[in-house]
Amino acid sequence: MKDAYQLVEQFSRLAAADIGDSQDSRGIMDPELQPLDHRMKFAGVAVTVQCAAGDQLPIHKAMAIARPGSVLVITGNVTAECAMIGDLFATMCKARGIRGMVFPKKIHSISVFLF
Repeated sequence: MKDAYQLVEQFSRLAAADIGDSQDSRGIMDPELQPLDHRMKFAGVAVTVQCAAGDQLPIHKAMAIARPGSVLVITGNVTAECAMIGDLFATMCKARGIRGMVFPKKIHSISVFLF
């Protein structure tokens, strides 16, 4: 049996809409979540993170356990006044082989995410 990381490699060659349509739209993300840049595309095994406003510790913990090829999916009580993600997190994720991050609200240093 293939593990989740092998399945992601196969699915990453397909269009997200085709995957969603084949599953009767189960597992499709909220369309309000949009990439910072239309060229950004990634696929990976999700490592979910629940944060309280201003609390970045869960993100640090998730980065520590995430395997290369993972994607951090960050949610919770994140406010518009507090940027939870920035260039330091993006650099650490890249160094650990994390393929991407999905998160609501504000971030610092957008240009570092455009790789």
